[in-house]
Amino acid sequence: MTQHADEPEPDERPAYGAAPADEPPDEPETAATPPREQPARPAEVVPPDWARYPRYPAVPTQPYGGGGHPDGGYGQGQDPRYPFPQPSQPQPPRPDLVNPFVEQSNAIPRSGMRRVVYRATFGAVNLGPSAEEQAARARRERVQRPLHGSWRVVVMSIKGGVGKTTTAAMVGRTLAEWRGDRVVTLDTNPDMGTLGDRLVGATDVTVRGLLAHEAQRPITQVAEVNRFTNLAGRLHVLANEQDPAVSEDFTGREYAQTLSILERFYNVIVADCGTGVLRPWVRDMLALANTLVVVAEPKGDAATRAAGTLDWIEQHGFHDLVARSVAVINYRSPTPKSLDVDALTAFFAQRCRAVSKIRYDEHLDLGVKIQYEPIPDAPPEAYVADATKEDYLELAATIADEFR
Repeated sequence: MTQHADEPEPDERPAYGAAPADEPPDEPETAATPPREQPARPAEVVPPDWARYPRYPAVPTQPYGGGGHPDGGYGQGQDPRYPFPQPSQPQPPRPDLVNPFVEQSNAIPRSGMRRVVYRATFGAVNLGPSAEEQAARARRERVQRPLHGSWRVVVMSIKGGVGKTTTAAMVGRTLAEWRGDRVVTLDTNPDMGTLGDRLVGATDVTVRGLLAHEAQRPITQVAEVNRFTNLAGRLHVLANEQDPAVSEDFTGREYAQTLSILERFYNVIVADCGTGVLRPWVRDMLALANTLVVVAEPKGDAATRAAGTLDWIEQHGFHDLVARSVAVINYRSPTPKSLDVDALTAFFAQRCRAVSKIRYDEHLDLGVKIQYEPIPDAPPEAYVADATKEDYLELAATIADEFR
């Protein structure tokens, strides 16, 4: 076939991907014949030779251990060159589901004579934790109950001098020490409340300053709130005015506004209501409360006043709040002699969800700034006793039982 000079040379190469036809060997090029230009060809992608690599097992369709499958439960077999042995017997639970180190740690006593025996025998004799130690661990687990959102606790008593402010301070401090979220205590007592004094000492930042700052510009960062709080350990403290000339009574609107600010940044809010139960704004305080804590001293008049507090709250429509409340019998003396404490406990148990007893503590009875951590080589009255901490831990755990 004759080909004209002006016609393009036909491309006889096979299509990409097709098997090339048999072609005669290329003629050797000489100086007389110029080399023929080869058009550019697309790059060929050569798939890897998967036979050279070991084939890993497929994702198991049954729990690890085979479940009776001949190839170990993988469902698609295994390559004999796979370096790991195929399981033939049921395997123990996965390590991420059962932590033997945690179980062993919980079985070791951490206090008392059982701890002494364990250390003296280098672990050969392990009597395990005592019932008291196990109860303490259970209390800590209850205090650490997860909380989604915020929770408002109101500590109240119609009678002063029964340890209400001390109870609010210790409940807040205990929750803050054993939980990982933010906890704040709020002093709403306009009559020179002492919550700030008991926790951090004198302070010049108060809740009034927080409200004034919010009025100028809405608070959007926790650092702005921290300008008006003080720290007692991990507890944030929002005090009230101490100057009688400056101190003013709260209004329901101001209390609701304070809570709206704190709820943006804190999970648990403990409010010290003061003795002004009959003030109008206290109703707004109760309407926004999740848990009510009523404090009473084991004396005749204090018990009567505490019962009157519950009656007043129920008369104003908060029956459910009283039914879910926690009564606290706070010992202000080592041996109360004027009242049958068991009868008082039974009375509160009929009206409240739970009753907690706080034993007498020399340090808390002094009315000074609370020293929560022990001080080495100091007298017992210089800090809160460990037994008293356990009482407040039980109270905090009782409050946290309702967290949701």
